Amino acid sequence: ATSIYSQQLIYLPKIMIPFLSETRMIGNLINDPNVEKSEQLKDLYKKRKVISGVGIGSFLLHTINISLKLCRSLPWQTPFSEKVKNLTDEIACGLTNIFFSNRRHLMGMQFRIENPEFMD
Repeated sequence: ATSIYSQQLIYLPKIMIPFLSETRMIGNLINDPNVEKSEQLKDLYKKRKVISGVGIGSFLLHTINISLKLCRSLPWQTPFSEKVKNLTDEIACGLTNIFFSNRRHLMGMQFRIENPEFMD
């Protein structure tokens, strides 16, 4: 399982950093008074902000999980710390799945907003 999480630690930032910067650009576009804004774009921005938080949380939990797995042989290892490790394990997997599936959905939503001619 450690190899799965180390792989996530490698790929999550590569995917999240462009996603976060695109979200920031959409936010700047929405806050610009000279640009006409649609409700769809505002909705997209809100959803992207939420999913960005999920992605950051997932990355942090993967980091904590790797740290806990590397500290297995320390003398302070208790049943409670094992339960914390298992809990972070489950939550990190769930958040990663949520991030990737919603990211794909939001990419499709953004495509529909940017290319309305394909939606007729």
